[in-house]
Amino acid sequence: MAIMTLAQARENFLAAMETLRSSKVRSALTVLGIVIGVSSVISMAAIIQGLNKFVQDRVERLGSRTYFISRFPFGTDLSRLPERIRARKYLEYNYAEFVREAAPDVQIVTTFGTRGFFLGDSNRIISGDRSVENVQHRARPLHQHF
Repeated sequence: MAIMTLAQARENFLAAMETLRSSKVRSALTVLGIVIGVSSVISMAAIIQGLNKFVQDRVERLGSRTYFISRFPFGTDLSRLPERIRARKYLEYNYAEFVREAAPDVQIVTTFGTRGFFLGDSNRIISGDRSVENVQHRARPLHQHF
């Protein structure tokens, strides 16, 4: 491996400075490209870190003892599920009462309307000439904390 002498380093530095002086526009565009590239990488890292923190905070807010019971696995495409899963019955309000009785350590059981809301459809429930959207039934807590 050849080691550069001080004279060679000085000669290389002077050649680089001469090149920068002779093509100022190209040098300025190169510096601008480097600044934009580094700024983009730093910005994307900050955005990703912020989104990760946001999602982490939302999940932590649910708590470690929060469970969701759903008719279908969350985040799945219904057309790809087997028929035996797609034919499952809708969850009903009285199932919350069953969970309350079957699991006495559960403090709060609640139900909410989801007939397609998580799949991108409307959450509207229609009966005759009446309809309602964003249904939310709340079951009473097992224990009242004073």
